Amino acid sequence: MTPDALQPLEGFYRAAGLALPPFQTARPEQMPEPYRSLLCHDSDMTSVLEAFAGQRLVLQVLQAHEAPEGLRRKVVLIGEDEPVLAELGAIRIYVDRIQDPAARERIREGHRPLGGILHEFGIEHRCEVGAFFSVTSDGLLSDAMGMSIDGKLYGRYNRLYDGADLLIAEVTEILPPHLEEVGERP
Repeated sequence: MTPDALQPLEGFYRAAGLALPPFQTARPEQMPEPYRSLLCHDSDMTSVLEAFAGQRLVLQVLQAHEAPEGLRRKVVLIGEDEPVLAELGAIRIYVDRIQDPAARERIREGHRPLGGILHEFGIEHRCEVGAFFSVTSDGLLSDAMGMSIDGKLYGRYNRLYDGADLLIAEVTEILPPHLEEVGERP
């Protein structure tokens, strides 16, 4: 059985014929900084990571599939000005639950992270973090993040709800191992 925290990733592993990597739930106090500050909050990751990176983030879609049960994507968030990796995400977006047709179109375009689009269109939303975790990187995660070695990564599982408490997305968010390359620059 797939743990909820890795559920959004599971389909990408299955398609590659791979088992999910070793995973452990974590409490916030078990996470080192800056991972704890970047993950342990009830906001969407886009705004937190953009503030940390000091730049707007854009999506690089690695895989995508839209079906009646939602738009599934494996993505990386990178800086728009300096293309430094800020996050790997696996997300299921229930696009048809988004009321604004222009926002739905922007989501399907795949250029901006969901949180950025929700803010851009003034769509009320809230986050409900279901779990924090550490995961041992494997070939699939390392390749997606451009890592040359495997190692421990930190992440969270998050659900996003609209203003009417309708689930609009489920996402597994994993941060890269070298966040000093993402953070504030002189």
